Amino acid sequence: MFTGLIRDVGVVERVVTKGASLEIEITTLLDEKFLQLGSSVACNGVCLTVTLAQPVSAGKWKFCAEVGPQTLAVSQFSSLKAGSRINLEPALRFGDEVGGHHVSGHVDVSCTVIELARTDENFFALRLSIPSAFRKWLIPKGSIAIRGVSLTVAKLEFSDAKDAPGEVEIMLVPHTLIHTNLGECSAQTFVEVEFDHMIKSVSALVENLLPLALDARQS
Repeated sequence: MFTGLIRDVGVVERVVTKGASLEIEITTLLDEKFLQLGSSVACNGVCLTVTLAQPVSAGKWKFCAEVGPQTLAVSQFSSLKAGSRINLEPALRFGDEVGGHHVSGHVDVSCTVIELARTDENFFALRLSIPSAFRKWLIPKGSIAIRGVSLTVAKLEFSDAKDAPGEVEIMLVPHTLIHTNLGECSAQTFVEVEFDHMIKSVSALVENLLPLALDARQS
């Protein structure tokens, strides 16, 4: 479990293709207490397992993680290269402050950035194109994780046309731009998106239980 509060922006040192999977090596300011073998680290919102970790220099570590075919299908890891900056968050520990929202590290889909535009006082509006299939998991003021960053839905726009994609707008404060890689987004950039776990759970309950309840009333 994660909170969507980024602890460091690491740098990809190398990406190695291994058949249908990848191995990535990342340098970070996270220390060894977060990088034990088998530890979970959210990388751009994707929960990965540390397979190797070792110090690089004073205050800097590197770790390796493997990315499987299913993760590659819903993320942008196949486009990573040496020098790419990547949002990192170690797994939540008992006693840690939960300042964001419940993020599982299981990305739902990669979405296209429409625009990252400056608004008043150096705030930025990030607009995404969202496939219509995910409309049921979005509500105004609801939570959403983009590249692992816990954010709030500011505006939703969906047409009545079936299967037409919608638009989601999120406001980014200067702190978020400084301490994550979201400031690197531009039109046509793809970003990993995870929708709110609570909303997905409620949606699944309604979809699965409501037909049963209606059938029971009619019988």
